[in-house]
Amino acid sequence: MKSITSAKIIILLLYLFLSSGCMKGSSEYDHGVNDTDKHFSSVALQLHLAGLEAAALAASRSVDKSIKTHAGDALNFHRQAHQQLDSITRFINININVATDRDIRVAYQQLLPLQGVRFDSAYLQTQVQYLQKAVNLYTVQMASGNNTSLRNQAVEKLPEVKKQLHLTDSLYAHYR
Repeated sequence: MKSITSAKIIILLLYLFLSSGCMKGSSEYDHGVNDTDKHFSSVALQLHLAGLEAAALAASRSVDKSIKTHAGDALNFHRQAHQQLDSITRFINININVATDRDIRVAYQQLLPLQGVRFDSAYLQTQVQYLQKAVNLYTVQMASGNNTSLRNQAVEKLPEVKKQLHLTDSLYAHYR
């Protein structure tokens, strides 16, 4: 008789567990993902990819040694930040359309035909704009994101994004 009672208790507990939502199929529920988390993940991944592409272009095209050096540092920063964020989004199973947004594609296309000082100035201007956007994005994620891993990523990377912005803006000041 004890085994029947134990079995009923286990079934009842299992039913309560499942009906309470603890095992919902949605990965968003399982990992506490809100709209801010989704927006942050999508836009930050796009910005890091754009940073990688533009920095690679600058590393090979710039006529200014300091910009080439900065572009190499930016490549490392964006590569690491993108890999970390991509790992987090894969782990928490956020489905993101990482197709680069139209403005980013247009800005990159506008860099392609430029040479020399015109390229350097346009590259730095574009990077300052995107890094400012990233600072705002990371700040909002820290304040409003729900997922702990994504908030921690924002907390960890925001100082580096601000540093990249400061360095890029300092270089750009010579071209204004």
